[in-house]
Amino acid sequence: CPGRGEAGACGGECGRAGPHCARGLACQIEIVENDWEEPDLGACVPDGQLDGPCVPTFGRVGSCGEGATCNGRPTGNCVAHPTVGESCGFTECDAHSICDYSGDSNGCAARIAVGQPCARSLFAEGQGSCDEGLECLCNNLQCQAPLCATAREAGQSCNDSTELCVHHLECVEGTCVLPPEPVDWWAAVQPVCP
Repeated sequence: CPGRGEAGACGGECGRAGPHCARGLACQIEIVENDWEEPDLGACVPDGQLDGPCVPTFGRVGSCGEGATCNGRPTGNCVAHPTVGESCGFTECDAHSICDYSGDSNGCAARIAVGQPCARSLFAEGQGSCDEGLECLCNNLQCQAPLCATAREAGQSCNDSTELCVHHLECVEGTCVLPPEPVDWWAAVQPVCP
């Protein structure tokens, strides 16, 4: 970047809380030994490119451009995303796989296909381990057996396996609807006093 640009532009100031860099740029910071020593501000520079060095940024992460991932923290080289069966860890797997940390060594595993069971966390809604364009959703309000499915909104069609309603809706006769309001039975049986 030639010189200092506007905030968020190439050569401009950036920070953890903002301003953020424009697309294709990363907020480069000084490399420090400990996370708590990281500066609050950095400078926007072009993202690291495939086979080139990563750009050191916040959280001791190395940043790379589209199609690449950093193989070290906070510095390393930008490499192609590993795919199914290849090693992962610092590197992020490609769009069709996810890093499986459950074995002795970390490896990219295939993402789960539509209609197949998936692991759901109260703290991690969304795609999870499901394939691109799918979410790990429940086919009932009890959420006993979540499945990878296309997320459906109110008024859209739904079924029990491949098109599931988002978490606050339920599928009634093939359409996602809001569940009925619970009846306050206690209030219904209390006599009304004048």
